[in-house]
Amino acid sequence: TGHGGSGTGPAQRGVVVSAAATVSSTNAGKVTINGTGGSGSSDNYGVDVVDANSLVTTTGTGDLSITGVAGPGTGGNLIGVEIRVTSTVSSTGGGKVSVNGTGGSSTTFNAGVIVTNATVSSNAGDITFTGHGGTGSGFAQIGINIDTGADITATGNAKISINGTSGV
Repeated sequence: TGHGGSGTGPAQRGVVVSAAATVSSTNAGKVTINGTGGSGSSDNYGVDVVDANSLVTTTGTGDLSITGVAGPGTGGNLIGVEIRVTSTVSSTGGGKVSVNGTGGSSTTFNAGVIVTNATVSSNAGDITFTGHGGTGSGFAQIGINIDTGADITATGNAKISINGTSGV
């Protein structure tokens, strides 16, 4: 669990997995990541999984859960959870994958969940995305944005559910 700072600058993020870092569990172990963005000017993500080869995974039957709530800011880009830049979130042993995000409150682009140029996969467990867009005065208060280069894959009898609600 992480909480972003209260500085006046940008990028007060709750949890960042980057630079080819790995967060993993085996057997029936679970992975749970919870982050709340701080109160900087902009880019206050709850959880940011970023950079080539960064990996969040379960290799056994344990579930994987990522939950992020964006912090407030005066600028845009207050994102609950972003998975990007060739990073991977996966369950290879049958565990479920859930990604839940809530966008912040500022001018523009306050999304609950964004997946871009990244992979989210499961070989037998269901994948569920739930996103609530922020409450900004401008455009792009998006619940869930599955964007360029995103690869969302479930195999076996697993289901993919994407539930997004735009902000106000």
